[in-house]
Amino acid sequence: MSIIDNHGKPKYLHRMNGADKASIKLAQLKAETSARFPLASPTSGEHSHAHPAKPYASLPGLTLLEGGLPIMDKNGLHIGGIGISGATPELDAQFTRVALEELGGESTL
Repeated sequence: MSIIDNHGKPKYLHRMNGADKASIKLAQLKAETSARFPLASPTSGEHSHAHPAKPYASLPGLTLLEGGLPIMDKNGLHIGGIGISGATPELDAQFTRVALEELGGESTL
């Protein structure tokens, strides 16, 4: 699990014993994607396709895989992103939602 603030600074990183190095990097990319944009990581790609003048999918350091969510404060202000990787994309997305709820954060999604 990775948490990144909306300035792109890492705030938290946790890996389970035996976690694959690629999963660690993917969790960071998912968190960074949702920290940059107040969208779930795969939604950034949909937004990019709908608005070709804003090709988010081609920016370095972003991913369109499921498992990244924006973190919003109680007033709806976008304050960062959270990302989880290591399972299927669908499970990563579910785990991310649960982790965000457990941490007391909110997401508009």
